Amino acid sequence: MKILLPFDQSASSEEAIGLLEAYRGERASTTAVVLNVQSPRIEFWASMSEPLLQEAQLAAAERIIARPRSRLEAAGYPVSSQVRMGSAAAAILDAARVLEVDAILMGTRGRGGLAGFVGSVARRVLHGARVPVILVRDGMRIARAMGTVLRVLLPVDGSAHSDRAVEQAVLWARWLGVSRARTLHVTAPLTMLEMIAPPHRDAIELWAGTAAEQASSKAKSMLAGAGLAHDAAIEAAEDAAEAIVRHARDFDLIIMGTRGLGAVSHALLGSVAFKVACTSPVPAMLVGTPG
Repeated sequence: MKILLPFDQSASSEEAIGLLEAYRGERASTTAVVLNVQSPRIEFWASMSEPLLQEAQLAAAERIIARPRSRLEAAGYPVSSQVRMGSAAAAILDAARVLEVDAILMGTRGRGGLAGFVGSVARRVLHGARVPVILVRDGMRIARAMGTVLRVLLPVDGSAHSDRAVEQAVLWARWLGVSRARTLHVTAPLTMLEMIAPPHRDAIELWAGTAAEQASSKAKSMLAGAGLAHDAAIEAAEDAAEAIVRHARDFDLIIMGTRGLGAVSHALLGSVAFKVACTSPVPAMLVGTPG
C-alpha cells in the first residue's frame, strides 16, 4: 500500500498524519509519501531573482515536510517526500499518477495551495483522482484500532459507482481491518398524499423496500462472499447526506462512490458527498471509477 499525503501545516493535514499514526495494522508494508506544493510567487523581491526565490520556496517546503516525515518514520512507516511547484490540485494528481499510489489521504481544510475543501482544489482532486481519496478534517473522530477493528458504513444506491466503493472496501478489508460493515440505502420519504391515501401507501412502501433490496443486493453479496460481518439499513430522509452522517456516528469510516443514483445522486458534482465529507464525524473515503 502506497499513500500520498499532501501536507501544508493545516490542522486537517495534521489530522491526516495522525490517522496513519493511529493505524494498528502492518505498517512496514505501507509506504507514506509526504507532499508539499508551493505556488509560484507572482511578485519578486528587488534583491532576489526568480530562481533564488524559487530556491527559497523549495527550502521552506523541505522544512515543512521534515516534521511529518519524522513522525511517520518514528511510527514505523517507510517514508519518502515530494516537493513541487505549481497548482496544488494538478501537483497532487500528477504525483499520485507518477508515483502510482494506491490512495490519497488529505485534509478537507487547509491554507495556501490546499485552502478550502469546498473550493476548487479538493473538487479537482476528487474529480481527477484515479485512486480513492480519504478525507479528514480537523476535530473529527479518528479510529484508534484501524487496521485491526474497523466499523465501515457503505452508502449504496445500486449504481456501478456505489458497487465500486463496496468492492474497494472488500479489496482493502484486510488492510483496513474491517470488523463490521453496514450498507445504507437512503430513500425519499412518503409524501403527505401518499401517507393518507391507502391502499396506495402499502404499494408504495412495498416498492420502496423492493428498490432498497435491489440497490443493496450486490453489495451484500460481495460482503458475504468476502466473509465480512455485515447488516443493512434503510432510511427515508429528505437529506441523504444528513442521514448518512447520522449513521456514521456508530462507525469509524464511510466508504462511498463519487457518483450515484437516487437519493445518493450527484455525489461528486452535486452536494451529497461534499456535505458528507464536510460534516461527517469520521473520515470519508470517496471512490471513483479508475481512469
